[in-house]
Amino acid sequence: MSLTEALLLDLEPFELWAALRSDGRASSGTAEEPYDGSPIKPAPLGADSSSAADFAPGYWGRIWDVGWWLIEGNIIELSNRKLNTDFNRAVGVVNYIGGFPPQDIIRQAVIRDNVIRQFQNRSDPATLIYSHAMELFGWPLSGIGAGLLQRNVATLDNVSNVSLSAVPAPIEYLDVNLSTFDNRSAAALLIPAVRRVVFNPTAAELISQITAGIDDAQASAFLF
Repeated sequence: MSLTEALLLDLEPFELWAALRSDGRASSGTAEEPYDGSPIKPAPLGADSSSAADFAPGYWGRIWDVGWWLIEGNIIELSNRKLNTDFNRAVGVVNYIGGFPPQDIIRQAVIRDNVIRQFQNRSDPATLIYSHAMELFGWPLSGIGAGLLQRNVATLDNVSNVSLSAVPAPIEYLDVNLSTFDNRSAAALLIPAVRRVVFNPTAAELISQITAGIDDAQASAFLF
């Protein structure tokens, strides 16, 4: 028999049986020994895994985490909220995570090639300066393990005020591990990621490090 003929054969009929069982015996899925189809019941509040018969190991008590978080190639438009304070601000990419040190909730994050702007590219420096391109906040030892912000463009009214603590910076972070690379305004102004609490220090900007390395290499070349 050829392989094609074998593939065209009808499958041998079979049946699997399941039932509500509580005897804990091994089963084979037959009518005489059906599989146990009883739902798993969570342990009562405060129950200990060593003493609760209904405790489900592997499903309860886990630390929720994300292995890989990618936001790429989007146009994100913020609502035009005319505000007098930082409260209820519009934010393009945001996460507030943490609380389980030393476990990072997001192990790796890449946010790149996004355009973040006000709806219809509106501008009002008096009331729209509180919008943020990104807010990435964690807890000490429980945030983003390794994050990269790369080639994002922020068209917002606060892109030129990143050093002023009274005006929110376009990209703010706290207790997460970040590096940035070539994030800019529409006018090609380099935008650093600024620490939220004291607006210092900025996250590692790879463009600046590369430029400094090139300058050092050129200076060294003149010496030889």
